[in-house]
Amino acid sequence: MRKIIGICMLCVLCLCLCSCKGSDTTGKKKHVSADGKVDEYKSVQELENDAEAILKVTRLGEENPVVKKNADGDIYSAYTFSNVKIEKVYKDVDEKLVSGDLGSSTGEI
Repeated sequence: MRKIIGICMLCVLCLCLCSCKGSDTTGKKKHVSADGKVDEYKSVQELENDAEAILKVTRLGEENPVVKKNADGDIYSAYTFSNVKIEKVYKDVDEKLVSGDLGSSTGEI
């Protein structure tokens, strides 16, 4: 009787192992790498001289994030635009920005 129970348990165990063998529970890991442009300055003075505008702003709200994917479905770019209110203009090369203006998520003021 013990042999029969042992054989039945062994068969059930084999069936369980065989049924799990075909499924991939871990999934394939996908490595995402995105490059970005980064400007490097040796001093704050160099940064201030190169900047077209230096502003202090308050974020008013956040738009939906933008995620761009290639034909394979891989993400190659992601960002979020936010609406802002200009609190103070420290530098403006074009002299178009005014404190109190609202900046839209389209980049236009």
